[in-house]
Amino acid sequence: MSADIRDIARAEALARIRRPAQGMFDELLFPWSIRDLLQETDADYERINLQAKGRPDWDVEYTSWKTFYQANKDPGWLSSSQETAQAIRRRQARLVEWQKLLAQRGVQTGPQGTVSGPAPLFEAPSSDRMPGLERVAKWAAGTAVLYLASRALGLGEKMTSRRKGSSDG
Repeated sequence: MSADIRDIARAEALARIRRPAQGMFDELLFPWSIRDLLQETDADYERINLQAKGRPDWDVEYTSWKTFYQANKDPGWLSSSQETAQAIRRRQARLVEWQKLLAQRGVQTGPQGTVSGPAPLFEAPSSDRMPGLERVAKWAAGTAVLYLASRALGLGEKMTSRRKGSSDG
């Protein structure tokens, strides 16, 4: 591992330590959402690498990304964290900066990359006249589904039969 890659890894580790757990619950993260972010970012790195390969400073960045990608490419339930998503987004932001820098040097890098934002936990409030009614309808529908599922599985009958057979006295 070269000194430049170690410096990048050390800077990221220090940033992780110094930053409090802000935005911990900004979005719901699943292993497949981390995987999709990684694959999207890797595709952008690969696209730019086709044009920028052979430049020492870019090669360090690309090698650093590949090391990060290999370490995180198979996310699981315990490794899919907000911090991983934020690290990927920091990499996306660095890639956008690299695109600008390479474009200034005359390297064609293709379409401008973007930094993915967190997926919202809740839908934005609608501009309808009755947004509260819509929310109540969604909750009622969800409750009805749960009720019908419990009835189909016989969960309610099992619970009531226990109460009838028990002696409290």
